Amino acid sequence: MGIGLLGFSQKSRIGFDRSVFSIGPKAGISHALIMPDDNMEFFTVWNGGLTSTYAPGERFGLGIDVLYSAEGSKTKGTIAENGGGEITRNLDYIRVPVKAILFFGDEMDAFRPKISLGPTVGFLVNEENSTGAEDFDMGAQVAIGFNYQMAEAIWLNFDVDYYQGLMDVYKLQNDNQYNGRIGVNVGVAFGL
Repeated sequence: MGIGLLGFSQKSRIGFDRSVFSIGPKAGISHALIMPDDNMEFFTVWNGGLTSTYAPGERFGLGIDVLYSAEGSKTKGTIAENGGGEITRNLDYIRVPVKAILFFGDEMDAFRPKISLGPTVGFLVNEENSTGAEDFDMGAQVAIGFNYQMAEAIWLNFDVDYYQGLMDVYKLQNDNQYNGRIGVNVGVAFGL
């Protein structure tokens, strides 16, 4: 990855040089689903890993995350399926979102709202109560949130995101089914 860390020396709101590249931990909780599904139940899942942002200008940045992402679905079964009880399918991915980020406000502000959009790829690493899931998943993710500068070169990141899979999760089945997720993520990024 050839991202240069050359110093763009711009002063921040409290007088120190602004970092153009940041990296740090990120974690979140989400509601996951495989759609379409008429009998969907709420299914709480989690994700965690690293987030990074390269923002050489005041308004625009590029981001990439590497996350372990628990996904899947929970549905209410029919009498024929599982005696009418719940059916849970667990699919765990290494998920890599790539984001174009638009920042609002002045770069001197501690609180900066943002929106992001971009493609996301996922590599299946674990499958429980489910058979035949594809090893690779791809889709798009959109997020709204904010960055809050807590100290010199340290930002709190908060996002509400939605992921929509664009590839059939189970190609061997007759119906097309797609991953989906809506969640909240929090991270701390350290400027380099």
